[in-house]
Amino acid sequence: MGRQTVYGFLTFLQRFPQGLQGSATQPNRTISAFPSFRVQTPTTPATGDIGYLSYGSFMFGDRAKTAGILDSNATFNDGLDGSGPIAFFDKKGNALIISPFNNFMAASMWQEDDAAILDWGIMGGVDSLPKGFEHKTIAFCSNHSIGHAFEGWGEILKTVYNKTQNVTDFHQTQDLSLTHLGYWTDNGAYYYYNPLPGKDYEVTLLNVQKYANDENIPYRYVQLDSWFYPKDTVDAVKTWDATEDVFPKGINELQDRLHLPLVAHNRYWSVDTTYAKQNGGHFDFFIGNNLSLPVSQIFWQYLLGHAKEEWGLIVYEQIFWQYLLGHAKEEWGLIVYEQDWLNVQLLFTELLNTNLTAGRDWLLQMGAAALNHHLKIQYCMALSRHALQSLEIPVVTQARVSNDYLLQPDQWRVGVTSHFAHAMGVAPSKDTFWTNSDQPGNKYSKSEPYPLLQSAVATLSRGPVGPGDMIGGTNRTTLMRCCNEDGLILKPLKPARAIDDQIIKMAYGDNDGVDGEVWTTYSSHEGLLYGIIFAANLSADYSITAHKAGFLSPFAPKFKAGHLYSAQDGAASITDFDEHATFTIKASSCETDGEPFCLFYFSPQISFGSHKIVLLGDLEKWVPMSQQRVVQIWRTQSGMAASLLGQHGETIHFSFLLDGQKVTPSLTADQHGCATFPIVSSQDDYFDDLNESDANITTPSTTTTTTTTASTTTLRPSVPQNYDCRFKPPPFTTQTPFTNPPGMSTTKGPDNGAVIRAQTVVTEAWLFGSLVALISCFWRRL
Repeated sequence: MGRQTVYGFLTFLQRFPQGLQGSATQPNRTISAFPSFRVQTPTTPATGDIGYLSYGSFMFGDRAKTAGILDSNATFNDGLDGSGPIAFFDKKGNALIISPFNNFMAASMWQEDDAAILDWGIMGGVDSLPKGFEHKTIAFCSNHSIGHAFEGWGEILKTVYNKTQNVTDFHQTQDLSLTHLGYWTDNGAYYYYNPLPGKDYEVTLLNVQKYANDENIPYRYVQLDSWFYPKDTVDAVKTWDATEDVFPKGINELQDRLHLPLVAHNRYWSVDTTYAKQNGGHFDFFIGNNLSLPVSQIFWQYLLGHAKEEWGLIVYEQIFWQYLLGHAKEEWGLIVYEQDWLNVQLLFTELLNTNLTAGRDWLLQMGAAALNHHLKIQYCMALSRHALQSLEIPVVTQARVSNDYLLQPDQWRVGVTSHFAHAMGVAPSKDTFWTNSDQPGNKYSKSEPYPLLQSAVATLSRGPVGPGDMIGGTNRTTLMRCCNEDGLILKPLKPARAIDDQIIKMAYGDNDGVDGEVWTTYSSHEGLLYGIIFAANLSADYSITAHKAGFLSPFAPKFKAGHLYSAQDGAASITDFDEHATFTIKASSCETDGEPFCLFYFSPQISFGSHKIVLLGDLEKWVPMSQQRVVQIWRTQSGMAASLLGQHGETIHFSFLLDGQKVTPSLTADQHGCATFPIVSSQDDYFDDLNESDANITTPSTTTTTTTTASTTTLRPSVPQNYDCRFKPPPFTTQTPFTNPPGMSTTKGPDNGAVIRAQTVVTEAWLFGSLVALISCFWRRL
């Protein structure tokens, strides 16, 4: 690369020393504005056309996301339904992101109707602010790439709100619905509001489990959707418990027979909810014109605690939330609470549109109860403000970033919104899917044309992998490319995200960029990057480099020259690839077993003595070098080996290049889940290191594989006796969040006593009062 990576950020601070009264205006406007920028067409060749990406509406801002060229006609997602991060960028990798920095549930951006002006402030329905109130907006810039800007912006926010990588890793690795395979019954699944004919859901789910056991499909949990609880005439939940026609003996009886933990769905609250004191219940609720809202913590402690113990569930909320979640945990066996319809709850609850703190209190109470009961939460139909608020709620481990399965053919296209989710420390979920095209008798009268694509995307997303097939309808081969035989998902280090050229194509619409979907991600071993390139629906060839793939990002592991290969042909075609190389993805041949997508993998070339080694991994899986599969690489004076994780007795295949020759041994995992493969020895003859029982491991000239039992006692290089490969969660550590990062200064801003807290370059940007000027001011310093 020709230039050094530079990035920085500034914070705009609104301060109200005397507070504010009588400030309310229209709900989708703002009651204050700082920053406030004119949107105008760039006029200098040095700036050039500026593109933008604006998230909006539900599913983490995915459903109404827009992109285009920045000019006076540009349209942004503002108001209650929008107000998420906006990225501004050029074609050279310069990017700037603006978003709220605090008060996420009350923060809004307003694009003024009668002028090309963008205002950031507090939502228009708020009628008063307390004395000393402060509101912040952040602008983050990078000269490396759009993807780098999103990741850097997210790192700043996560550090400030103490949602560090250690915290995120802890909660996500404790979330069984993220680490292991499960069965889903939500919209698009075969049994969504559709139990077996003449049967209740207890019988249906027990039959699903029997089929899975018979076919050795390792489901580790089950998801219950909105079909299990009673609702009112507007489909709002009245009581979060099972109706007798669904589970005649209750969810605890189902749990006694199923012996699997549960993910349980919930939605917006009815004005007739049985929990409200106004309706004879025991908890404080706000009752609005359309919906209600719990306003006490104890309820959530009860509800989730009850569900976890009896159901085996996964979720989050205070007196109300403590009750709700405590109840669910203790009586149901809950592990994850799925809070759906977040957009409807906010948009149709007056309190959440007019109160400065009610939205934050609602979600923090939910989260505190979940944390208290060791539960996790999935957000579904979340607006951008919910997404940003999750920064303060580390038990929100995942969120839907796409529409419901089968509702539209492009539902799987999650690469762009995964940038937003990953920046928030949230695993993006693409929803359930079918592993077979035909599911006879399904209620949708549809088929799935691309089950392999669905399986691959679910795995690459790092979100849940949860098929919703009918009994007898699962393609086990397609499904198990995600996992080991124990159901452990073999995932990349980060979710697959759209490359810059895909976002540039969305915005500029010209000949630059990529015609289709191209996402990338990677695994990491010994600090080195093992890359993955996913391409789909290409209408033209596309040439990619390591930089375009994001493999040179400062947030990625070290990139070392190596080789690109495809698992589709068993790594028969291997291409040299370094930071200067260009690889062309051919649109005409980008397919996997007839489906319109292809996967390419990158592995660095490493050395041991005089040997050149390229680790290819388990080519039968979507992520061959997943850190959940390849758990340890051993280097000793006597040689090099790799330990792979599998279920006890599982046959594992591991491919690598040794001095240019492909080797594919097969071993059986031992009682500790380990299959340890010798790669190279300090002895001249590599195969002299194998004892007689290991002598049938595939040699470089052999085209078939044979299986042996893994041994760690007779192989050179030696590895520790009884090494345990099995899954181990990381330790939970916290860091004190910083409040005033280095390089910050305070400069007097406009009226109302507002102060801009920023790097010194901001003074110039503010004086121009133009969004283009702000962007130019940043980019001239990159």
